[in-house]
Amino acid sequence: HITTMKRSKQTAEKAKKPKKTEPAEGIEEELEVYEGLFYKKFCGELVEKGLRSDGRKLLDARPVTVTTGVVTTAHGSALVCQGKSSVMCGVKGMLMPCTGPAGNEGRVEVRCTMSEISSEFVTTDMGLAKQQGNSIAKFVSKMLQATRTVDTKKLAIAEHSVAWNIHVDLYVLNADGSLKDVCLHAAVAGLLNTTLPVLEMQDGEPILAGDGTKTTKLGIERYPVSVTLGCFKGSLLVDLTGKEEVLGGGCVTVVHDSTSKLVTIDKDGGPPFSEDTLKKCVESVR
Repeated sequence: HITTMKRSKQTAEKAKKPKKTEPAEGIEEELEVYEGLFYKKFCGELVEKGLRSDGRKLLDARPVTVTTGVVTTAHGSALVCQGKSSVMCGVKGMLMPCTGPAGNEGRVEVRCTMSEISSEFVTTDMGLAKQQGNSIAKFVSKMLQATRTVDTKKLAIAEHSVAWNIHVDLYVLNADGSLKDVCLHAAVAGLLNTTLPVLEMQDGEPILAGDGTKTTKLGIERYPVSVTLGCFKGSLLVDLTGKEEVLGGGCVTVVHDSTSKLVTIDKDGGPPFSEDTLKKCVESVR
């Protein structure tokens, strides 16, 4: 009889306890399907609340990590990751005849390659990937020249004779938006990491100076820093992801130098930005 009373009491206590509510089965999958089918509407609803699909606020950039010296066979290298976008840079110095109006300069050349696994469109349209790579290379080269990141006169080993030709090779490993920014960051990081052997002329030929162990840096004092913004639903978004770039509002890349001086505002395709919007872009990343 006592055992029966204990069991009855335990049963009553269990009945009083609230049942744990389990999450609806497949709710996360349903949200992903909704996001995929109605991404533009989904983003619009979030932007109105000051948020984005990855949880960031509108003017928040993704975390950036920089790792240097990742390619041991190069004179300089860096791996830059910004969110899911990642770019590797290798810098190699090659000897060439002096160039420039006075015949006392070297040269900096930039190339950008989109890997076949960097994004979905690359495997289906390699022509488009090559075109985008060339466009990024031109942008990076133009910004390095505009800020005189590398003094090409200092690349000359002997006037009217031999100079360094600096090859900056960018390799896009994963493309998830703001590639101009990530590639520019990688190029600058690679150049800052670059160490060249010290050469001297002997009988008209360049040879290693001293015991052959002397090295020198590129002497970089000023370099470009860029931030890409987009406009969606009348709001500015900093550091766009790959999905956000195709929302239809267009992109603009604001470039400052390392002294915070404005270098240029580079506008991609899409609808034009008003002068007031461009001013807000500059103010947002200053």
